[in-house]
This record gives sequence, structure tokens and C-alpha cells, in this order.
Amino acid sequence: NYLETYPGIKEYMEEEKSDAYKYGYVKTLMNRKRVIEELQSKNFMIRSSGERMALNTPIQGTAADILKKAMVEIFEEFKKRNLKSKMLIQVHDELIGECPEENADVVADRLCYLMKTCVENDLPVPFKCDPSVVRRWYEDEISGDIKKNLGKFEEKMSHDEAVIEVRKQYVYLTDEEFDYLLNANF
Repeated sequence: NYLETYPGIKEYMEEEKSDAYKYGYVKTLMNRKRVIEELQSKNFMIRSSGERMALNTPIQGTAADILKKAMVEIFEEFKKRNLKSKMLIQVHDELIGECPEENADVVADRLCYLMKTCVENDLPVPFKCDPSVVRRWYEDEISGDIKKNLGKFEEKMSHDEAVIEVRKQYVYLTDEEFDYLLNANF
């Protein structure tokens, strides 16, 4: 049980819930406030939902704050350096960008540097950034998921049977797309 292994987490969770009930809101590390009216509900399910929000918001909200702040700094830095690159999308805790292949390593290094330095004094823990450079992000992500799922099935059955089971999870892919992603090495 992770709460036994890391007793500070349980204390943190109880303190966050207690403060949320006391003040009616929680804050991210960058002081963005979220009011949680659900905590005042007489309905247990709604109140429980409010407690989950009280625990989730400071963590997920802080991650979102970091990415937002980093994206502004990244945009300004790339513009200043005249790097032919751009941020395309944010997916959870990932920033997806596009740049010419010859700039990829420089862009990845700058991204990590800017993400770390935009919050380094605000965080009570070290900030970790794992940049990766791929030609096709979507294909790389899906291919990785397919291979991970395949490995899980192969623990229980033959390779051919595992491929059939995994294939059922990706019905939106054509057979050609599935085979390509299954065998790809990005």
C-alpha cells in the first residue's frame, strides 16, 4: 500500500481536504484558486466528488500552470532566436512541437531548460523533463501502446494469439496501419 510506504501522502491528503472544507477552495502552487462548492452538498456522492477535486486540483492544476507558463516562455524564446519551430498541442503533461529535423536536438534542449527554469524556485521537489524526438508523435505513441499491450498478452498466450487480442483494441486502424505500427521502429 503506497500510503503505508509514503506516510506523508496520507497527511497531505487529509490536510488538503480539511483546508478545502475550511476555506471552500484549494490552490495550485502558483496560487490559482479553485472553488469547490460540491463540498457543501448533502449528497454523499457529490461531496465525495468534491473531495477528489480538492486532492486532484493542486497537483494536476500545478502541472497545467507549469505547462502554460512554459509555453509562453517557449514561444518568446523561439521567436527571439528565430527558431523555425512551433508548439502544436499540449497532451496532459506533454508539449508536442514541430521543427526541422536539424533543429530537433536544440529545440528539445531549450524546451527542457525553459520548463525547468520557469518553475524551479516554485517547486519543493526537483523538476524532471524527458524530451524525446520522433518523426511522427501519434504513430510513436500508438506503436508504443500496441507493443506494451502485446507484451502483456504474450505473458498469457502465444505471440499469434496475443496479436489477435491486441488487434481487437485497435479496431479504428486498418489492417495495414496496425501491421505497420506493430512492426515499426521509430
